[in-house]
Amino acid sequence: MKDLKIALIWTIWDVRQSLIFRLIELISKRKIIITDASKADLIIYGPYNWDEKFFHLYKFLKKKSPAMVKDFINRYQMGLINKSFFNRKYKPVTLFYNTETVAYNYINADFMISGHLAVDDKRHLSFVFLKEDLNWNNEGVSRDKFNIMSSRYGKYINYDDLLIPQGDFFLKKKRNILFVIGQLLEPRLSIYKIFSKHFIIDGLGRAFNFNHNFKILDLLKDYAFNLCPDHYCIPFSTNSRSAYSFLAKSLPITYLNQSANPDFNPKAFVNLNDHFHDNFEGIISNLKDDKFLKKFTQEPFLLKKPTLNKEIKFVEKIIDFL
Repeated sequence: MKDLKIALIWTIWDVRQSLIFRLIELISKRKIIITDASKADLIIYGPYNWDEKFFHLYKFLKKKSPAMVKDFINRYQMGLINKSFFNRKYKPVTLFYNTETVAYNYINADFMISGHLAVDDKRHLSFVFLKEDLNWNNEGVSRDKFNIMSSRYGKYINYDDLLIPQGDFFLKKKRNILFVIGQLLEPRLSIYKIFSKHFIIDGLGRAFNFNHNFKILDLLKDYAFNLCPDHYCIPFSTNSRSAYSFLAKSLPITYLNQSANPDFNPKAFVNLNDHFHDNFEGIISNLKDDKFLKKFTQEPFLLKKPTLNKEIKFVEKIIDFL
């Protein structure tokens, strides 16, 4: 069986550790060769073309690692300059793997994957990105390296741990807040300012010019609360930080649209989206009340066991199209 040649354009740099990439490898049963667009059987597009988000990421990489910058720019140029595949007799199959908040069809491809819900398009898979951070070894889908989020925490999550209540361990910790963040943008900035008037908040990460050498799971052992809001509060946004916080026996204080993931248990975390109406006064008071906090001890993070059934069928459809 011949090799499967894949080109990666505008993708995150660890896309080869993504669950979707691994499923393509397993289901196709072919050796994957990373190549340029002119030779590829399959082109995987990410959302990081040269716009404001791309440029912001470029500046971050420039400070962190020149090698990453070179690799990132090469991928950009591959998408911008290398148009030779348009002249091929047999066109490559294209997949838009959308890990950002842009529209699911921001790049019109043969197939599209995003976190958008209720999309009536057979070419599209509504994907819960928390699945990228789960351990799927029992289903025969193993990964030998961490992706971006799991590398910050030092492990993939065993989903069975999210199906049982957190318990009361977080109640026995100091009622302080850990806030590890790279960008302190709105609404994160306002949330931080308000909560810091009522709680001790230890801020780590680039936003606080305070990098650390410890895994976040280890850091959370000393904190009852983890402030982990996302950039946006939109229907198709999910938040792995909340799941990792739950795993560390710290109460997640996050910021999610109520329809972000129907499998998440809204009673397992504090959703700040429910508390803007009073400038967080009510929830800040409640977080100091043991009776209120005990409600979270009996709640699992996930309401049902996750599966890869939809993802496998979707990848099979892509493979059949090759």
